[in-house]
Amino acid sequence: MIVADVMCRLPVIVSPNRSCRDALAIAFAQGAHFLLAVADGDLLGVLRTCDLRRAGRGTHVAHSVRAPTMTIMGQDSIVLAKRMLALCNVGCLVVVDAAFRLQGTLTSAELSRAGLLSRHRGVDSCANCGAVEHLSFAQPDQPALCCDCLDPIAAAGSRNDWTTSVEL
Repeated sequence: MIVADVMCRLPVIVSPNRSCRDALAIAFAQGAHFLLAVADGDLLGVLRTCDLRRAGRGTHVAHSVRAPTMTIMGQDSIVLAKRMLALCNVGCLVVVDAAFRLQGTLTSAELSRAGLLSRHRGVDSCANCGAVEHLSFAQPDQPALCCDCLDPIAAAGSRNDWTTSVEL
């Protein structure tokens, strides 16, 4: 199986000038955990909803972008994609063609929906809560945790009044 078989072909794209609050509302409306920041046709980086939640009210997307991005080609194997997600400690791979044009994204959620992850806690999902998005390995020999479980103090603070009252 190859990346093109399971990738998201319609990633959510936002401008780096948009507020993090607006980008978070778009993510919720689209059911996305990752967004792509694009300006003038250039990919600036990937945004995670957990980072958007933690951003201050007036913060623009440009300040929450994670760059550089990890790219993979649609014809690459799923095995390679799984290794890149785990070893590079990223939650989203940007899928490009041979000319490096954006084709989509691939996250652990797409792999999970396709039945390609074991959902083994600490490996393919958070060791604490079982989430498959926003996984991070603090150390290579330690289990994976999601952003909220890895940083519970920041996560508790991120659930401020505007996060829960975003209008969709």
